[in-house]
Amino acid sequence: MLSVVGFDYMDDVSALRGIYGLPVGRRQEIEKRVYRENRPEAMAMLVTCTRIEFYCCANRPVSFESAERALGLNHLEARSHRYLLEKTDAATHVYMLSSGILSPLFGEDTIVSQISEALGRSISLGQGSSALNRLLSDAVSFSRDLRRTRRMRVFDSSIPERTAQLLEGSSRVLVIGSGELARGVAALLVEKGHDVSMTLRDVGKTFLVVPGARTVAYDDRRKHLGVVDAVVSASSGLYYTLDKNDIPYLEGKKLIDLAVPYDIPDELGPVRLADLDIRTPERDELVSFVSAEAGKRAEAYFSSLSFLDVGVRAEDVALETVRRLHGHVWELDGLTVEQKKDLLDSIGDSVRKAYISKERVFQNTKKSLE
Repeated sequence: MLSVVGFDYMDDVSALRGIYGLPVGRRQEIEKRVYRENRPEAMAMLVTCTRIEFYCCANRPVSFESAERALGLNHLEARSHRYLLEKTDAATHVYMLSSGILSPLFGEDTIVSQISEALGRSISLGQGSSALNRLLSDAVSFSRDLRRTRRMRVFDSSIPERTAQLLEGSSRVLVIGSGELARGVAALLVEKGHDVSMTLRDVGKTFLVVPGARTVAYDDRRKHLGVVDAVVSASSGLYYTLDKNDIPYLEGKKLIDLAVPYDIPDELGPVRLADLDIRTPERDELVSFVSAEAGKRAEAYFSSLSFLDVGVRAEDVALETVRRLHGHVWELDGLTVEQKKDLLDSIGDSVRKAYISKERVFQNTKKSLE
């Protein structure tokens, strides 16, 4: 059975910052520990800036508790972030995730490299299987197919328009961020006669500041709070752009947070994207289209599993061999991490070819005896 055990921290990424920044070796240790405690047929761990997921092929899903122990998450706090998907729902989720429509920055493509990294690590640990590998690699292909025919990074004009309505009477506005949404809001505010300043983390991207808006250095944004009437934050970072230390500078100012994950903590009382009460037809249409296509792809994936051949069996034997030898190879002195990965890849490739060769000999012998 295919399952996805996950933890979604979209509303508070602080708990995942340390995990997201872990080096390759530490991620491998976590994944090996969860695999060892649950013993699935196959498993892969996906780490993004807002979620952690364990893809599993087994009779039962990975235990939430074992995943939390390995990740160092507080059990009580993690409970509100848990989710479990199984069978067709799990496969459909993987395809939708790969498209970027479930990401904090709607439609982004970074998730593709993160899924590829999860697949590669699972294979190098020998914890994959032909079925799981096929799902994750097909999810990457699904995303690329979509991006060839569709524009995935969309936002509806209703968001800047509603934001501008909320800021009527606020003549001076600071916009934090340089993405399409931030620029769309800033451009409309400039058009409506507001005195707009923009600040962004990357000083090399000041060309993204919209015509008519002034540039404020990101490190100077707090100094600028004293001369504006409102702040709109729409960055794509993992860290708060404003926090409780800014309270003395924010009295009487309107705060609008259009970012996911949030840019402004709850205690500052911002208006959030979810509070705007607007229609987003372009985004809704894209979500509907991707959902339907993901469902079709999931059905096709399960249908393909009915046609397992000698190559698939060879892949499973190769992956199991790599898993059994991984610890021994990783303890070898004098080899770099990349050399160890290459050695494991060579072992897996050799086992795969040997299995296919022997299977063909066996089949030929069997036919000659019949």
